[in-house]
Amino acid sequence: MEMNQIKKHSSLGIASLLLSIISIVLIFLVFTLMFLGIGDTAIYIFSIFSLLLFILPLVAIILGAIAYFGKDKDTFGLAGFIIGIVIIVTSPIAMAATTYVYVSGQLSPMPESAPSIAWTVDRDANTVTITFGSSGDTYGTISHPNLIFKQGNTEYYVNVDYNITTEGNYCTNNIIAGDLLSFEDEGTYSVIWYPTDKLIGEITL
Repeated sequence: MEMNQIKKHSSLGIASLLLSIISIVLIFLVFTLMFLGIGDTAIYIFSIFSLLLFILPLVAIILGAIAYFGKDKDTFGLAGFIIGIVIIVTSPIAMAATTYVYVSGQLSPMPESAPSIAWTVDRDANTVTITFGSSGDTYGTISHPNLIFKQGNTEYYVNVDYNITTEGNYCTNNIIAGDLLSFEDEGTYSVIWYPTDKLIGEITL
């Protein structure tokens, strides 16, 4: 009976420590996704991992407390208990700060130059057809546009319906050949890559 009790506490201690280690790995993974800026998918992954980073350390604390404060004093349980407390106290603050900085656009990928984009213009229809787009480049993110069409002091962007406008949600799709962009007003537009403020070219409708 005594040996079964020792084995039980040892298993709880190991489980507690493993859960704490997994939580640490998740923290590094989430921060890596954010700093690398792998698109808006990182936001959804971040949300899922945020939930796990509350549940896993909490379970680690409970199991560690049982394993160490029981009569067998399992040191693995103590380690898992301490690490779990540190994670559950500090990670929400760090992750909230990271989320704020990411959403504000400060952690968005900042390429050194503008991407290669080519297009054709249909002045009769007031449309522009993309004929070439750099792999992986998008029209925008959830927080800001990437591709801007500037006319005078007014900046237009591509919305989710591929209209060039100042209203609506930013289009976050990849810039690919065949995309048809619709303009409302005629005139000359400067095509600017917002992340680096680089001029790509001009369009006249």
